[in-house]
Order: sequence, then C-alpha cells, then structure tokens
Amino acid sequence: MFHYKYELMGKAIPGNLEKKKITYEREILDIIKSKGLSKITQIFSFYSGCCEKTFYNHQLQDLQSIKKALQDNRTKICQSMLMRWVTDKSNPTLQMAAYKILCDDDDRKKLSMQYLDNNINLPNGGINIIFEPYTAKDDNSTE
Repeated sequence: MFHYKYELMGKAIPGNLEKKKITYEREILDIIKSKGLSKITQIFSFYSGCCEKTFYNHQLQDLQSIKKALQDNRTKICQSMLMRWVTDKSNPTLQMAAYKILCDDDDRKKLSMQYLDNNINLPNGGINIIFEPYTAKDDNSTE
C-alpha cells in the first residue's frame, strides 16, 4: 500500500518515488554546499545520482531548499568578489565596478557617459497613428 504525499506532473507519487526524491534532494544539497555551485546546470557535472531528465521529472528545480542553497552560494560569491574589488587599490577598473554595484541609481547615471532615459511622457490621449492607403502615381503625371 502506497501513501501519496507529493504530486509529480499532476499525479500522486508513490512512497518509493517520494523516498527517491528526498534522497536526490539531500545528495544534491550536499553537492551544492561542498562544491559551491551557483546554477542548476552545474549540478549535473558533479552529481551522478540522477540524470537531468530525472531531476526535472521529480521537479527538484522547484524545491525551495535547492533554490535557497544555490542563491546562498551566489550571494557568497558576489560578496567575496565585491570585497576583493573594494580592497584592491591597484586596479581602478575593479574599483569602478565595485562602486557601480554599491552606488545608487543617480550616482550611476552621473558616471555613465551613455545613459539614456527611455521613459516617454505621452499626453493623456496617447499617440494616434493614422494609416492612409498608398496609391502609386505615374512619374510623368503633373498635378
């Protein structure tokens, strides 16, 4: 007798598949944490417990635990890079990159030489476009 707790593609998952899903989740979380992975596609290079198709069939990409572990690693990587950029006084390019990440939008606009404001203020009625049929005229005709 199976106990159905999870659904897979709209169908209830029997108990043994539920156990596999939990096992995959636990093993994948261990790999994510030990290898410092930051994207789902990287999982398949380090984890051989299931193939990519099985991963998506079990909807492991939707688990909050996996999403959170990947996001935590991305945040750690970004913070580490940012701190290195801020403390590296010998490389002005990295200093500017760090400043652009940390500054607010107004300061970023002042730094950028190519900033374009793409906002268009339209009158209350908007824009009316009138299409007129094209009629070919003879070049030799005079009007």
